[in-house]
Amino acid sequence: GGGRASIGHMHHVDAGQHLEQLPRHVDRRSAAGGGHVEFAGLGQNLWICEIGVGTATVACELAARGHRVVGIDSSEDMLELAHAKCAGREWFDSTPPLLVLADASALDPASLRTLRPEGFDVVLLTNNMLFNLQSTDSQLRCLRSIAALLASTGALIIEAYVPALQPESTKELSTRSVRPDQVVLIATETDVSNQMVSGSHIELRQGSVTLRPWSIHYQSPAQLDVLASSSGLSCTERFASASLAPFVVGESQHHVSIYRHASTAL
Repeated sequence: GGGRASIGHMHHVDAGQHLEQLPRHVDRRSAAGGGHVEFAGLGQNLWICEIGVGTATVACELAARGHRVVGIDSSEDMLELAHAKCAGREWFDSTPPLLVLADASALDPASLRTLRPEGFDVVLLTNNMLFNLQSTDSQLRCLRSIAALLASTGALIIEAYVPALQPESTKELSTRSVRPDQVVLIATETDVSNQMVSGSHIELRQGSVTLRPWSIHYQSPAQLDVLASSSGLSCTERFASASLAPFVVGESQHHVSIYRHASTAL
């Protein structure tokens, strides 16, 4: 099964597993993590760090292709599911992902680089993962740690939705599903001035109400570029999807962006 390690202090932000509840202007599609690495142009047998590994769906596929994968998550529950997934498959000549409990905004690059002293070839932030961090400062800390994790020729790949330009903040309530014994509602509030989207998945059953709250702090691609630049990283390629669809400013609703050390991006 997958290895287990604990590096850094856990501070769980339980938003990732509820991103499917984002409001309509948030693109819910996810490009395949394997596709990300294929067009990063970095070759095979890579050392890959996936931050926000969740249940390790992407990490397992990458490991099965022969890459060495380290998966980081702040949720013990997610890592338990990931560990079970790793243990439930045959690895043959491949190495299962190493699963690490850590907070994305408080990573310890020195400890992680003991796994691969020359640094990681690829770091993945998929499924709007960076937006789970609730402030620009925490996102910047994450990016600076990633810059310290990357090998000199390494690449950070960020996948996220492109926020729509909204003239004012909004509140929405929609119906997700209706069954005889259960009604599921989705409540969302968008705070444009602070670039926050908060919401809750509301499950109504006879005699009970279950709330699954989440929130994200979103950034536009241009804002991400500024944060990356402050971390010593530069965007070298941007696509609208992992299938290499061209990114069109003002039109594309989704982006897959590749960042490299500014000193090697020229």
